[in-house]
Amino acid sequence: MTSTGADTNATGNGGTVNNAEPQCPHTSVFFDPIMVVAVARNADMTSNSSASDSDSDTGPIDPEKTVVVWQVETDPAVTLGDFSGAWVVTEEGIQGFAANADWIDERHDQAKVLATLLRYPVLPAEGTSVKDIRALIGDNDAVQIIDKTATEEAARVAIEDAKKEFARLQPDKKQPSWGQIDNMAPVSGHSAEGHDKATTSAINAALASARGLRAWLRAWQAFDKTRIRRLGKGDSAHLEPRPVPLVEVRHKERYRSL
Repeated sequence: MTSTGADTNATGNGGTVNNAEPQCPHTSVFFDPIMVVAVARNADMTSNSSASDSDSDTGPIDPEKTVVVWQVETDPAVTLGDFSGAWVVTEEGIQGFAANADWIDERHDQAKVLATLLRYPVLPAEGTSVKDIRALIGDNDAVQIIDKTATEEAARVAIEDAKKEFARLQPDKKQPSWGQIDNMAPVSGHSAEGHDKATTSAINAALASARGLRAWLRAWQAFDKTRIRRLGKGDSAHLEPRPVPLVEVRHKERYRSL
């Protein structure tokens, strides 16, 4: 990746290069990263397509299937939602500021590279649909695609649950403010340089969505620290940090892989 703006390097706005495979923290809770995925689209094909061509309104997938993946950390004890990997994966190979990570094998095989990267929960970037992701992974049911709307709602439910628990543990105290966790929203920034139009668009979409996810994760982590502080004294079950309450598209059920 030639240039994707300040967020993509070690001295940028929170970006950190991490060529090592993500490690589990020393806790019983696992905080896997989230992979934000954008699929590049051919501009000419997009302009000639109709709404009936696909259930996505952003046009057909580029024939070369260029895929941009941004890795966003979720462990509050490590990087507080920072970026630790970014890749442009094509049929010719892999590029990006973590392209040389030693845990990525067979880096010239696009399918195998994607299988390695997408073993972690996947969030479709703005402009990329669940159908697009499924077209990439084929019959790989192990890939966990995040339902963004349902996950946002699950975070709100977690706040309501905390309020109820506070009332149970301290019935004589006034309910404090718990704040709120807004929906994920793309955050624009510097545009990528040195790529064709379709790839540039995909990089920008992935990075904007990753920034939005990072902000959302920080809001979740702030709430969770508050939950631990307020509820942990009354019930030791609340002393352990909790992963974000992701909801998977396929089953619409919460899973605790993070």
